Amino acid sequence: MLYLLRALDNLFKGESVSQSLIVAQSIIQDYPTVGGLEGDASVTIADIISQLEANLGLVHRVIQNVESYHGAVREKVRSLTERKKLPDDVSNFTFVGKHSHDATLSQLLGFLEFIILSSDDKVSLGTDNIDRLWLLFV
Repeated sequence: MLYLLRALDNLFKGESVSQSLIVAQSIIQDYPTVGGLEGDASVTIADIISQLEANLGLVHRVIQNVESYHGAVREKVRSLTERKKLPDDVSNFTFVGKHSHDATLSQLLGFLEFIILSSDDKVSLGTDNIDRLWLLFV
């Protein structure tokens, strides 16, 4: 569990986000097959996600990261537009970090999808978070 918490801490800080999401999702997916929490083999992926949501507010924190990324991209777009260096196709452009815009958004939203779908309805976005995503993307 230590490395899962470290990966999530990176996500919450906005550090090595893509790599941390990959590590976190892999640990969550594989954890029930290696013994469960504190030796309890009956722990499911949904249980782990539910505990993370209850203790850390996981969905809210992922959406905070999406909002932070969105803000950083807006600043970069503004800067590039002023210098007339904004590319025509931004999908493969790297605005923040080491990964393309599409790859970063896919990773963040893919992890959010994994959390929701793997939780067996124990975790949901909720209307507030849906509104937050709506304001960002629509």
